[in-house]
Amino acid sequence: MKLLTILRKQRIVWLLIFLAAFIYMKNTSLLAERRLGKPLLLAHRGLARLVIYLPERSCISCED
Repeated sequence: MKLLTILRKQRIVWLLIFLAAFIYMKNTSLLAERRLGKPLLLAHRGLARLVIYLPERSCISCED
């Protein structure tokens, strides 16, 4: 019985280690290619803005 509880605890620990490593690898920039030139900054808030294109105008933003 003790052996089963120890194995369960070890399995949970390994699962948490794997999960933490997976989250780290998904969020790291270590695997991205290096860019030459000036850095480019994109604000996610500006990219998620809803924009409606109408035929009579070039663009209307819904936040205005």
